[in-house]
Amino acid sequence: MGLPTTTCPECGFDLTRMPFLRWADRGWLRTIVLGGTLIRIGAMGAVVSRLFGADVLTWVVSHGIPMPLHPKVLAHTIAVGFLVVAAVGAWMLATPDPLLIGDEARERRRTLYRSAVAILLGVAALRAGVGHLMPPVAATSLTFVGVGFTIYVLRGLTDITSQLLSRCETATPDERASSASGGRLIGWILIGVPITLAFWFFQRGLTRFAQAAEATALLFGTVVVAFVLLARMKSARPVREELAKARRASQ
Repeated sequence: MGLPTTTCPECGFDLTRMPFLRWADRGWLRTIVLGGTLIRIGAMGAVVSRLFGADVLTWVVSHGIPMPLHPKVLAHTIAVGFLVVAAVGAWMLATPDPLLIGDEARERRRTLYRSAVAILLGVAALRAGVGHLMPPVAATSLTFVGVGFTIYVLRGLTDITSQLLSRCETATPDERASSASGGRLIGWILIGVPITLAFWFFQRGLTRFAQAAEATALLFGTVVVAFVLLARMKSARPVREELAKARRASQ
């Protein structure tokens, strides 16, 4: 656009709130749509794997088909894998619009957000790869570090989807309001519930407490995060419509 910022120097209009997402860079818009698709696939796969995966895999094993891991462990691993797919989608969704680069504060937030996604993926890989070699308390601490970054990523995703919907001509007020809703309750669920429930095991020692806290965090975390991601991806419909309009405009 040739402007040093995202604000028009003549009228003061915020260009990021233009309801013309379809006039954005085509490659960037495709990246945004693909990121939303990966988030939906990852979230739905995580929910199905976490809720029904163990039963399905147990049934498979009962029919003589060997599995590399215990069905419950394998189902959890698959669910985490789907969440990694969703995290990759979240990274793509945070790709800055090349036509609107110039807002330093917004770009800093996106950089921090994408850094948090990268750290979250690293923590997940570390926990999955060497967590079984760590003392239970250390492994649990690593898991809750991941939970903290997950909360930050979800809050950042709220801002990003809200910004995208503000530029979608067909987005309804309900969709915009839903994308802008806060995530404080999510944080309390992901951190408060596991620790509260784990205190039931506190009298059995710190190790048992840590194991109970981690198991509860993983259970609640996978399901809650997946449903939050699905809720956030309500923005995918109007964004996809903007991409379709962009394609029609170029024909």
